[in-house]
Amino acid sequence: MTELQEPERAMAALRKLAQTIKEYNSDICLDYALVQESRALNDEMEMLVKDALTS
Repeated sequence: MTELQEPERAMAALRKLAQTIKEYNSDICLDYALVQESRALNDEMEMLVKDALTS
């Protein structure tokens, strides 16, 4: 768009795209992070239970 001499319009489109990507990634990444945290805690609990049973 800058080649078309419309730099303001190009910047507005890039800002809108960046905001959309940020919102989408934030939701997806947060969900993914929560799942990974839950899995890590579950794995840790399993290890503690195994250690307790074998001790």
